[in-house]
Amino acid sequence: MIYPGRDERVMRIVRKTVRGLCCHHKLRSTVFDGEVWADVQRFAVPPEWSAGMQAFDADADVLKYQFGLLKDDPDMESFWALRFFGRTPFHCIVYRSVETRKRSERHQAGALR
Repeated sequence: MIYPGRDERVMRIVRKTVRGLCCHHKLRSTVFDGEVWADVQRFAVPPEWSAGMQAFDADADVLKYQFGLLKDDPDMESFWALRFFGRTPFHCIVYRSVETRKRSERHQAGALR
C-alpha cells in the first residue's frame, strides 16, 4: 500500500506543484522547498481561511485546487487545498520564510508535549 503523506517522493511533487502555482498566480516568483509544508488532508479547512479561497483547475481530471492568502498572519503567506485525480486531497501552507516554518513547527511540537 502507498501512503502519500509518508512517501517523500510524493510530498516533494506536491510541494513543487504549490511552488509552481505560486509563481503562476504571481504571488511570488521564487518559493523555496523549505518554505512549503504539505500533507494529505487531515483536517477541515478553517472557515476563516475557506471564505477567501479561490478555486481553479489545471485540468479538471488531473488537478483541482483552491488557495487563499493569509495577509494578516505574520508567519504564513498562503493556504492551498489540492486534489489530484479527483481522489487524493492535500493541504499545503506557504510560509514567509524557511525560518518562520521551522519556528512554527517547533511551536507545534512543543504544544503536543
